[in-house]
Amino acid sequence: MIDSPDDLKAVGEYVAEFPEISCERVLVMPQGTDQEQLEGRAEWLKPFCAAEGFVYCPRSKLNGTGRCAGRDMNAWRYTFASLRHYRRIHIAVMLGVAVATAVLTGALLVGDSVRGSLRDLTVERLGKIDTVLVAQHPFRAALAGELAADAEFKKYFETADPAFLLNGSLQAGSGKDARRRPISRCSASPRASGRWAMAGRPWV
Repeated sequence: MIDSPDDLKAVGEYVAEFPEISCERVLVMPQGTDQEQLEGRAEWLKPFCAAEGFVYCPRSKLNGTGRCAGRDMNAWRYTFASLRHYRRIHIAVMLGVAVATAVLTGALLVGDSVRGSLRDLTVERLGKIDTVLVAQHPFRAALAGELAADAEFKKYFETADPAFLLNGSLQAGSGKDARRRPISRCSASPRASGRWAMAGRPWV
């Protein structure tokens, strides 16, 4: 398809790169959207084809409006044509994205649900405990009473209670009892009074 005289040089250079191709097999056609454009470009295209040995191909198919049959290509038509031509690939990509989105959404919902359940379970086990101060070394039990008597402390907390946490394991039953159930990696407090009593039971 030739649009301007500048295209003639490009055609000659391209054909020269393939000497095995005969000039009689090269078809040259003017580009235009109406008969007037085709006739105007044919005036200088026909002599070029005769001189180079190319085959001139006139465009004679016109619709009822005098324009060339077919539609002019633009960005929107090119996009829609590409989508229609590669529709199978696009559908496969869309389905893959939909499946991946569903899997990720389900994982996020399940993860959030598990996080919420663990948070509720932890808060329920803490009972009325708001804050825990864990020291690396033991301190005086009377320090809790002194802290609870402080005026600034009373603005935010009701009381303070000391506790001694022990990390270890528990086992229900002894000896050859088949019903014994060991529990490992637990924390126990030997104090069963105050806020650590946890509904009348020793806090474990």
